[in-house]
Amino acid sequence: MIFETPDMTTSLFHAALAIIGIAAIIAIAEGLRRYFGAQPEFARKIAHIGGGHIILIAWWFEIPVWLAITTTALVTIGVILSLTRLKILVSGDGTKRTNLGFFYYALSHVILISVLWPLEGEVFAVLGILIMAWGDGLAGFVGYYLGRHRYNIRGATKSFEGSATMFLVSTALSVIVLAPFYGLATVILPAVAIGTIATLFEAISRNGEDNLTVSLATAFVAYLLLGI
Repeated sequence: MIFETPDMTTSLFHAALAIIGIAAIIAIAEGLRRYFGAQPEFARKIAHIGGGHIILIAWWFEIPVWLAITTTALVTIGVILSLTRLKILVSGDGTKRTNLGFFYYALSHVILISVLWPLEGEVFAVLGILIMAWGDGLAGFVGYYLGRHRYNIRGATKSFEGSATMFLVSTALSVIVLAPFYGLATVILPAVAIGTIATLFEAISRNGEDNLTVSLATAFVAYLLLGI
């Protein structure tokens, strides 16, 4: 616990901040696509990375589990309806893939909050989400724009440049997030293991599955290595 447990009014205010934050991030990403000519893939990565920081509000301000899950569900419904009806952040036949990816994105939040919050493992849930947001987001960005050495797993094309980015970002995030709680020397080897797991699951996932597999795998591996 970081602060004193807030009252219900304060918790509702913080939940509203999370909703506003998600809406603002998506609006910025869509604005870049619609008015500044950003490619849909670039705009989606902005939303993907930015949205991962909303869990920090739930963590820092200790939003109750039930409220965090309810907020996530409401945001998910709202965003998917927006994607479907307004076609934001998509073009052509990308709507279905984007919807599925966002569903996994939201589901990972629900599972990690439901399981790890009661175990006082909030830091591991946050780590899993941030790795999914930053690691997967930057790996996809690098692979899409800079990937030259490609490979194919389960019908999905990946790049070694993207996978290397995934490993480096995931390992670095593990050190940054966990070192203040467990000490730098203690987290170095676990961070490398977490980065390896993140890279593996990102490589074998397709159709947005990595939004779920990467966050769950890294969070639970981190919890098993350091939280028990």
